[in-house]
Amino acid sequence: MQRLHACLVITVLLATAVLGTTVPASAQTGRVTGVIHDSAGKAIRGATLRAENPTAYPSLLTTTTDDKGRFALIGLRAGIWRFTAEA
Repeated sequence: MQRLHACLVITVLLATAVLGTTVPASAQTGRVTGVIHDSAGKAIRGATLRAENPTAYPSLLTTTTDDKGRFALIGLRAGIWRFTAEA
């Protein structure tokens, strides 16, 4: 019984040591938030905002503004993005 217990402890310690040395792959991402207004300064509800970067994955992200013209895009990878708003 002691031998089984010792083997179990060693197995758990080895597994912990192996798992502790691996680093999960994680890419840095960013977010963009803002408000879309018309030329008179009124918030535009339901406008579509597109962010495009052909070298990123995903290369296209879209969102729609809320009642106050607010939007948020989350998950942008590093790089140069082109933003287009349409209403």
